[in-house]
Amino acid sequence: MRLPGKGLRSAVEGTMAYLIFIYAGGIAVTAVLAAASGILAKMVYLLGCVGLSVWSSRRNPWDYLLLTLWIAAITPFARRLVDMQAGWDPTNIMLTAPFLVSALMIPSILQRIRSLDASTALFPGLAALCVFYGLIVALLRAEFAPALIGIGDWIVPIFYYFFVIAHRDRIPELIKRLPRFVTVNMLLLGTYGVWQFVDPPVWDRVWMQSVDQGAFGLPEPFMIRVFSTMNSTGPFSCWIMVLIIISFAFTSALMPIARLAGVLSLAFTFVRTSWAGFAVALLVLIISSGRAAIRYAVVVAIVGLSIFAAVVFVPQINEMISQRIATFDNLEQDGSILEREEEASRMQILIADHPLGVGIGTLGRGTIVANSGQILFVGAIDDGILEIFGSLGWLFGLVYCGALIGMVFQGSRWGLQFAREQKVCFAAGLACLAALPMTTIVTGVTGTIMWLMFGLSSALRSEEGRTNQRDYANRPAQRFDPSATGWGNL
Repeated sequence: MRLPGKGLRSAVEGTMAYLIFIYAGGIAVTAVLAAASGILAKMVYLLGCVGLSVWSSRRNPWDYLLLTLWIAAITPFARRLVDMQAGWDPTNIMLTAPFLVSALMIPSILQRIRSLDASTALFPGLAALCVFYGLIVALLRAEFAPALIGIGDWIVPIFYYFFVIAHRDRIPELIKRLPRFVTVNMLLLGTYGVWQFVDPPVWDRVWMQSVDQGAFGLPEPFMIRVFSTMNSTGPFSCWIMVLIIISFAFTSALMPIARLAGVLSLAFTFVRTSWAGFAVALLVLIISSGRAAIRYAVVVAIVGLSIFAAVVFVPQINEMISQRIATFDNLEQDGSILEREEEASRMQILIADHPLGVGIGTLGRGTIVANSGQILFVGAIDDGILEIFGSLGWLFGLVYCGALIGMVFQGSRWGLQFAREQKVCFAAGLACLAALPMTTIVTGVTGTIMWLMFGLSSALRSEEGRTNQRDYANRPAQRFDPSATGWGNL
């Protein structure tokens, strides 16, 4: 695949760095304003994110895409800074920033929708159809606030898939941007996560005490389940897991340090589903890579040595990781598993009573927002499959799950036959989807990551195929030589 030259690469890196510096400055201004007026700080942050996204979207689609990912990753951190100054707000409007900036994808997708390949758009299109059905059901049930949140949680992630494949003709430009994004993002979030585990900053302590969530651990050194700059351990563990997997396709001077920070922060989340997903991705890459499998074997060794060193030299880490690993040998007595079994029983009753579904947002974060942050049963679903059938009903739930399965089978034919970038993107998407029975993975930040990875795999495959076809069509004419086939000796 032909990539842009050095001059363009320098301009690209400069533009993206310029955007990130402006965004970081906006966060600092927001934190200062929060001491005077919380609502002013929140509005400034939202307007700043939207304005910066509009400006970047007019310059380059990939600068805009990566900026939306930065906003999704950093907004919860900015929210905690504001809440520390202005007081905790369970429905802080700053959290709508990732959804607002993602809405700018719609005109671009509609403008290019006719150029999409049917093969790449079929399964995501079916999933989108099911989600719109869930939205109609929620509106008919007069669940307006949950439906609004459901739009962001269910529909926005699919936007990322369509946005990427709509600009697949410019995918080489994104490949030039990814190494720096992956390195800097993984280094920043991973290092902050390690710091958070060793000595939680005051704004994180205040926020943990306000939300009163035991699942995050205790706001004490070596007692916290790392969530870094994000809103909870689950989305962060999925995010950092995907960054580590994607990093296998690139090399840079800072990549080993960034990867080490990412691996340690992933370990300190103590999220077993992400650990298992990372193992699934490594297995897929090793099986599909042939001679290149040694690269991933080296990474596995580095991961093991990093965790081993942390366990040996820090007794507190040794105790926590040992306790978490020990649960694999006694899952039938694990408290988390028992809670999931009880939740599954109640969800099965709900699904049986509502065969047409209860609508998107009604069983997820939308319910929590609608109840001013109060954690309800319907607002804490840890089984992604049950959430799909509960939200979309039997028929559309089956179609949605079928679309996911079809996308995996399609990707296994495409993503494992081409370049390393396709392989890591498909493996990352598969690692996310593998956690579906154990957690909510198709919505929110985790859904965005999953759909984005499958979208990148499809776009890379599509562009690689067109490049190969062009090269074949433009090949120099060759004369037929019978002797080359052995026929000349007959």
